[in-house]
Amino acid sequence: MEYKYNSDTLMHGIGFNFSRFESILKHGILSYSESISENVKLCRNFYGHNKDDEISFVRGLYIDTKNDVNITYWYKLSAYYNFILNGISFIVEDVPFNDSDNVNKLDEVIVKDKVGVDKIRGIQIPSKYQDVLLSDVSYLFSSKSCINIKNICDDYIEFMKGYGHYPDMVSYKKLISLLSSTSKAFSNCTLEEEKLLVENFNAILKTLDKYIAINMGTEIYFISTRGWLKKKYTSSQEIKKIVLCNNCA
Repeated sequence: MEYKYNSDTLMHGIGFNFSRFESILKHGILSYSESISENVKLCRNFYGHNKDDEISFVRGLYIDTKNDVNITYWYKLSAYYNFILNGISFIVEDVPFNDSDNVNKLDEVIVKDKVGVDKIRGIQIPSKYQDVLLSDVSYLFSSKSCINIKNICDDYIEFMKGYGHYPDMVSYKKLISLLSSTSKAFSNCTLEEEKLLVENFNAILKTLDKYIAINMGTEIYFISTRGWLKKKYTSSQEIKKIVLCNNCA
């Protein structure tokens, strides 16, 4: 099924954060401050751009899905290319937004506080993820915040425990410790040392991402030709459209 975007259609990408996916189905899409107000756990991917009461969305007006194969320099810098095409996203309609200059990507707009489940019109997944194993997708964004990365990984591990799967925590703690010590070294290094530290940090992050991926399931498909994951999710409102979109291939 394909979704007919209009100029004010909004999309919010969450990567493959299944814990966040379940939370949104129950509580809606929350800003950081709203999550605190409603006592809902929310792990940030990045620090420093959005204010606590802001949520980033991609606006339909700023994308041209017919030309996705013709990726330009601008397109590679877009939120649509980096987030919507690389995981699960929620399609939202009839929500007021602000398209001011206070955005990180050229195709982003800002929504304040909260988007209720009643405003979610569908769930969108790029068709390239059909028949892809959970161990073959990426779970961590290229964040430089060690605290955020740890919080997200802790969230994934709690999600795994919900399936009755308990990962090797010794290996996990070693990776987090390496990431933390590398992150701290940035505060007192030369420009030459910084280049090496960035390479080391990214290498550890990649290893950590693979650790999460392998523990998610080496023989489980995210979406197979026979359907979704076996886990059933509950939502505070029925969402009828699951969009496996060819134009997001």
